[in-house]
Amino acid sequence: MHLSPTAIDYTVRHLFRVAFPHTTPTIAVGDGNVVVTVESTTVLFPLLTEAQTAALLAGKASLIYVDNSYWNCVPLFTTREEEIPYSIENQQIQLHCDLLTPAFLLLSRWEEWQSDHPRDSHGRFLLEGSLQQKYDCISLPMVDGYAMLLRQWVCEAAPTLRVEPRTSHFISTHDIDILTRFGGLRKSMRTILADLLKYRSFSRFRASMEHYKSYRQNFMNDPYIAACNQLYATDHQRGHDSIFFVKGLTTGEEDCTYDIGGDEAVTAVRHLQELGATVGLHGSYQSALNADALALEKERIEKVCGQPVTIGRQHYLRCDLPQTLRCWQSAGITDDYTLGFAEFEGFRCGTCHPYPLYDIENDRPTSIIEHPLIVMDTTLVKYRQLSPYEASEAIIGMREACEAAEGDFVLLWHNTSTTREYWPWYLEAFCKIDKR
Repeated sequence: MHLSPTAIDYTVRHLFRVAFPHTTPTIAVGDGNVVVTVESTTVLFPLLTEAQTAALLAGKASLIYVDNSYWNCVPLFTTREEEIPYSIENQQIQLHCDLLTPAFLLLSRWEEWQSDHPRDSHGRFLLEGSLQQKYDCISLPMVDGYAMLLRQWVCEAAPTLRVEPRTSHFISTHDIDILTRFGGLRKSMRTILADLLKYRSFSRFRASMEHYKSYRQNFMNDPYIAACNQLYATDHQRGHDSIFFVKGLTTGEEDCTYDIGGDEAVTAVRHLQELGATVGLHGSYQSALNADALALEKERIEKVCGQPVTIGRQHYLRCDLPQTLRCWQSAGITDDYTLGFAEFEGFRCGTCHPYPLYDIENDRPTSIIEHPLIVMDTTLVKYRQLSPYEASEAIIGMREACEAAEGDFVLLWHNTSTTREYWPWYLEAFCKIDKR
């Protein structure tokens, strides 16, 4: 595996977009030689040999660890046997480590294009066996770490160079997998009786009965619809961006938990729009591999919203490259929020900055902008089984890492993760994010 000139250009532009948001570099790619000029400073990038790249992919690459003002111990892949990552002469920086190959592997999701990587029962790419696991860097936005090192080294060579940092954003997203807790008599009784039979809580049963009575008076009082409104109100109060991803299915279709054309869904979605929330497509389970299904679901949601819908996230975070990428392209998705690990919080793409996904088959960037998912509620509660306090600590740690990288902290908190058994985590981890 080696980087093509297009792949090199793509990677360099991302690194410098993070390091110097308001500066455009000049890039020259020769035979094994990459020269990048920013303002009056030149950076010479070496590349790993094919044997060194094979060692990197196998988890056996030679590493040195470098501290910067943002993180401790950023792992660097050296191109020769020395522990000096760079040297400066006048305003020319010679790197002795390859920042481009590992950055491209992470950004392009190269591993995910390979058929031999372990998958779970949903066909999802696993942290197990990934580069992040091999080099213990899931909690570090490694690509952004490289960019910040470049900033540090370039500013050392050119002390008068002004850098205007990018503003980090908190993007609070909410997948509406289930719109209402109550519904017909059977559905309502089943969920209410669960409080007695499953959770053995009479107080919870009594509260559910009160919620059910309120729902019968007005379906907008359903706890899960009310949770959507409360989540938006909390996001708005904090000044966070707020996105709700809605499924575009109709009654009788596989994976349908609410009819997007029904009165409840139409009223709830339009109410969120009136509040000021952004509505996106929550592609169904099968649509990750079915372009026609994704396009139809998108069309239905656009009919409800009365405007184009071009942002999306796949249900269950299902993404199978290149098939899912082709589905997004065919359906006209421009921005995706899917790429995060279900089983662990952190940096699946190595970055927390929005960036264009790469088409490895055709060796070119795509027009689809990925907004990497950093933390999901069920990751903390179900997969990792963290306590409410531990979940809160994990969220704060990830948010601080994103802020240090001047990137975006994308959080997923479901509307169903606000009540009943999720209440302690909602109260401690979500509600108190800005209070520590």
